[in-house]
Amino acid sequence: MKKGQFHESLIVILIFTIIFGIALFGIYRYNLSSIQDIQIELEESKSLALLSQLPVSPYLQYSELSDEKEMIDTLKLLNLKLDNLGFRTIEIKQVYPNVGNLECNEENYPNCSTYIIYNVVKNSQDKKITSIPVSLYFPLTKESKIGNLVITTYG
Repeated sequence: MKKGQFHESLIVILIFTIIFGIALFGIYRYNLSSIQDIQIELEESKSLALLSQLPVSPYLQYSELSDEKEMIDTLKLLNLKLDNLGFRTIEIKQVYPNVGNLECNEENYPNCSTYIIYNVVKNSQDKKITSIPVSLYFPLTKESKIGNLVITTYG
């Protein structure tokens, strides 16, 4: 093998290695993007599952003499603490009649409008908000009002 052929072979191997490295990097980026898309879809499906499960949960649902009603008991919301639900905010807002925008606690109940039952925020610009209407029951005044269950998921 001559010296010139050796350099040509070395250059061909070097170019092949560079092209192979670029291809591997492209595959890595594609896989990383796919994993992030799957993670976003998973978080969205968790939020939708929470939207369907929370209103009928015994922790929130109003019941009278073990007869469960299709309403959320607002008195139960005051002391409810959920955990291990990821980076999201779960809140219930009273929509009608409008009382203003005041977060509920034991001192201002029932003259408030927002119940925050879970709040773990991630510093991210990526967020998805899903919500459904719910019926709110106020046991102290024996009134029913209209609310909105809002789940904000941070990506």
